[in-house]
Amino acid sequence: MLEKFPISSTSIIKKDRLNEKDIDNLNELNQNISDSYAAGKINNEQYTHLKYEFSTAYQEIFKKRIESLIEQDLEAINKTRNDIMDAYNSGKLSNEHYTNLKNEISNIYEKIFKKRIESLTGQNTEALDKIRSDIEDVYSDEKITELHYNLLNGKISRMFNNK
Repeated sequence: MLEKFPISSTSIIKKDRLNEKDIDNLNELNQNISDSYAAGKINNEQYTHLKYEFSTAYQEIFKKRIESLIEQDLEAINKTRNDIMDAYNSGKLSNEHYTNLKNEISNIYEKIFKKRIESLTGQNTEALDKIRSDIEDVYSDEKITELHYNLLNGKISRMFNNK
């Protein structure tokens, strides 16, 4: 099964060549590695190294997917976020890679809300209150990080203070 992915001296999988259609093969190969470890065919050090390689490969696929998202397509952003969470929960992503991807998703949400805030003109406190409420909702759903939450609230506060 390893022959499906080009091998280099530093990496089992050439991550720059991976894309969404490789996920099924990657899942199968990942399962084969887990089965080999469970059967005692590979040692803990080999298994740990391979799991990290797979996590990095999944991260690269998700990064490409995130980069292709259109900021206004909240449905696609939410689906990608949910897929990332599923991959993490099923052990396909390391904590490090999961955190990096969550931060990238948070960046997209932050950009969306920043544009919504900046698009308001005049004394539209009702619209700002709605945006603040939406921001609180996505923060409570852990879709944005605390940093982005604080930055957006600061931007809203400055808009209220300037009125």
